[in-house]
Amino acid sequence: MDPFNEHFLPMRSADLLREYFSGPFPSRLAPAPFRCDFRAYSFAMEDRLVQGDSDKIIMPTDVLATLVQSGMQFPYIFQITNRVQGMHIHGSVLEFTAKPGTVLLPFWMMEHLAVQEGGTVVVESVSLPKCTWAVFQPTDKRFYAIENHKALLESALRKFSTLSSDTVIYVEDPARGERHALRVKALKPRDAVLITDADVNVEFEPLAADSGEQQHQEELQAKAKAAAEVASPAPAPAAEAPTPAFVAFQGEGHRQEAPTTGVLCPNWYVLTYFVFR
Repeated sequence: MDPFNEHFLPMRSADLLREYFSGPFPSRLAPAPFRCDFRAYSFAMEDRLVQGDSDKIIMPTDVLATLVQSGMQFPYIFQITNRVQGMHIHGSVLEFTAKPGTVLLPFWMMEHLAVQEGGTVVVESVSLPKCTWAVFQPTDKRFYAIENHKALLESALRKFSTLSSDTVIYVEDPARGERHALRVKALKPRDAVLITDADVNVEFEPLAADSGEQQHQEELQAKAKAAAEVASPAPAPAAEAPTPAFVAFQGEGHRQEAPTTGVLCPNWYVLTYFVFR
């Protein structure tokens, strides 16, 4: 028996319910979008022991009730924007335990948005396509020295639900106790994508000329040069001969005649070449 039969419900109500529950998603009623201003704080400012190398944010409890009432589907994906700097990034929700009117962000998100502690950000709901292709660029050549660097990147990406172009993610190497930065250079099909349950083709771009790495190499070269100078000190400069005091009208005078052979004096030739070269 059809539960939406017109004998049990008015014709129009039965059609609406039948379309909502059995039709494709675009034909259903769209959930109301969420948009609100919050004061942003990092996890550390609130003494939250949360893994910061992810795109997860913490929102107030009352936001959860608003999202449920709006009919928004899980996972909840948001765009976080700093209107003053014109910067934005995407993320998902870890939990709803923040104080009213505040949102807690990983510190790397705070840096990307260029927002200070307590600064205002706009959080709005968005829908992102699933990622199909991603390009990462290491900023340190030591990343390629890791035998299983692809596996470490895959492990790091499990902490993320979204990726945004021109952002930096960090990969931990517990075996060496190192932390490597990788820039997200390109994404498909859009500059912001969902990577949850997605089949992503990952590529690596050639090493970036990172200013920090260059500075590190310059410091090593300076230390090596200093060590070489200590090992073989430069010889002391030779004592200069005293310059004789000038006495006027000393010596003999001779008249310089012009050459009659037509050959220039070698000394004049050398002097002219040096001055006007």
